[in-house]
Amino acid sequence: MVAKFLPGINTMAPPLSGSMGMPAAQFFGLDFMGATLYAGVWFGAGFLFSGFLSSITRGYSAFGDIVGWVIGVAVAIWIGYRIRIWMGTRKLRPVRLIKASDLANIAANVMVLDVRSHGYYEKDTKRIHGSARLEPNAIGEQAAALPRDKEIVLYCTCVREATSAQVARALEDRGLKVSVLEGGFSAWKKAGLPLEAVPEGEVVPLPKFV
Repeated sequence: MVAKFLPGINTMAPPLSGSMGMPAAQFFGLDFMGATLYAGVWFGAGFLFSGFLSSITRGYSAFGDIVGWVIGVAVAIWIGYRIRIWMGTRKLRPVRLIKASDLANIAANVMVLDVRSHGYYEKDTKRIHGSARLEPNAIGEQAAALPRDKEIVLYCTCVREATSAQVARALEDRGLKVSVLEGGFSAWKKAGLPLEAVPEGEVVPLPKFV
């Protein structure tokens, strides 16, 4: 009877009773009395404190309404932010795009640059065969060394090639001829085109928790 009120022990009580040889009639009688007592205690507590419980329920309901409004406003702000970015992107000048199959045919005659924002942070990272790294956050320091008599093709893993497009516009402003791989690194891999491992010296390992 007491075990009904003790989590864990309530689960252990039936097999313990059986292992100690308690008669079935005695077990079911005590079990029924314990279940009745358990239900009665909680029913009585609910009856006695019904007014207090109603206040708590109303409080939870009001809190839920506030949380719902906060979530709704947050979603509306996020949607507005995405629309603002989309509209801002539409105002930017378009960049030249090149398909993975076309790039594969001319790869030997162009410079292919990897501008993934987080492309070199994982061990055994792959990149397009023959490509080199161009850090998108330090274009000014590297642009001077890029060839002006050779077409440059950029690739990344962003939605709608966002990073590649941004870097392409910056390089075009410096007088370079630039194209962007349509579909980025994913399109190249999906086409089954050659990849290579990133040289170990170019990998930037992230800190690990031991």
